[in-house]
Amino acid sequence: IAIIDATNSETLKNFLDTIRADIGKAAMIMDNVSYHKSEKTDKYLNDSNGMFECIFLPAYTPQLNPIEVLWRDLKRAPAGSYFESIDDLKKRYSKLWRTTAP
Repeated sequence: IAIIDATNSETLKNFLDTIRADIGKAAMIMDNVSYHKSEKTDKYLNDSNGMFECIFLPAYTPQLNPIEVLWRDLKRAPAGSYFESIDDLKKRYSKLWRTTAP
């Protein structure tokens, strides 16, 4: 797992290179963030010989993006709760993850 400070066309390309090497052909759900639709990304995907099937979500539809649904649930998890410790908070998130992760 790599942690990066910011995502842009170059970091997306590096991620796609990793997917290509580790998995091969892949389908991806992409939203309308600028680096998903950049000229550099478009060229990379066109030059990938069909390795990636991209499904672009309609604009302003976060409810269709699975990760946005997960983020929403993660933000709501601690709402209205009091936690005695950080470990209690971690337990809540662990339980949530087990019940929502695919």
